[in-house]
Amino acid sequence: MEFHEHLKQLRTNSGYTQEQLARQLHVSRQTISSWEQGRTEPDITALQQLCECFSTSLDTLLLERMEGYAVPYTFHRRLLLAHIPAALLLSVALLYQKIAIGGWFVSFSYLLLHLMLYVILTYCLRHHDYSFLAGYDETFAYREDTVQRMLSYMLGNIGITSLLYTLLQLILVMSMQGALTPYIFICYIVQFCGAIVYANRKYQSELLQDRSLYIYLRSLNKLTMAMLGTIALIVCSVLTCFTVFDIKNNSPQAAYLLFILLPYLFLNTIWGVVQSLQSKQLLEKRQLFAFHWKSYLLFAVDILLCLLLFFICWLLR
Repeated sequence: MEFHEHLKQLRTNSGYTQEQLARQLHVSRQTISSWEQGRTEPDITALQQLCECFSTSLDTLLLERMEGYAVPYTFHRRLLLAHIPAALLLSVALLYQKIAIGGWFVSFSYLLLHLMLYVILTYCLRHHDYSFLAGYDETFAYREDTVQRMLSYMLGNIGITSLLYTLLQLILVMSMQGALTPYIFICYIVQFCGAIVYANRKYQSELLQDRSLYIYLRSLNKLTMAMLGTIALIVCSVLTCFTVFDIKNNSPQAAYLLFILLPYLFLNTIWGVVQSLQSKQLLEKRQLFAFHWKSYLLFAVDILLCLLLFFICWLLR
């Protein structure tokens, strides 16, 4: 990494804007911009002031070569492009077998989830903007190369998984084994959430520059895991009900499922918003996040609602 790139990364990681750093060094913002673009270089006095601002040594500022992570954009793009013809082949098979609209929705969910994740994560990687990712907090100083490595790993893992499930769905449709589709989709949802959880756990100990703050980051991850768990629980429960009890679209049983699903989504959405706000307040005070007893009560209600789904479907079978 060149000096001007290193300087910009240090400024960003330290939370300074160009104007704020310029005021600290008693220079103009244009001077800072010129340094970061590599047009000019600071003198020895300015270098010493930079070391004080960034709490680093002169040797580190000048000599350290931070090995940045080169995101394999080509690999991710080719993986997505390989997924599109596989989905087109699947659509031909669905037309040939005259599959209902529900089968189309499930079959193309693999491509849609892959595409959605590709758009979001490549935007984050290219623009170095991670502010809308779950669990990301700007009050922490992150190691950007580790963040990029984690997101790239996550995208590659889910992309390969989505492509394989699309090919598996194609085989099921061609062999007229469509009854297995909901079970395969449940496995995919579990693996999708699992890939996100695994990527977080794999890299979370290396994400922060100040590793003493790792314990706070780990406490915040509890909220992300809980939200993923509630999503996976309801999706798997609904798909299982549709499959085991052979529920048809637009049937009374489907209406009952929707009647139970709405309060589940409402309660968990409100809970997610409240817990996110609470976690940010605790983080500002450098306090650990922990679930309140009301959260555990909500988890119990979620499980009861899912059991109620099965009971109603059993009564109306």
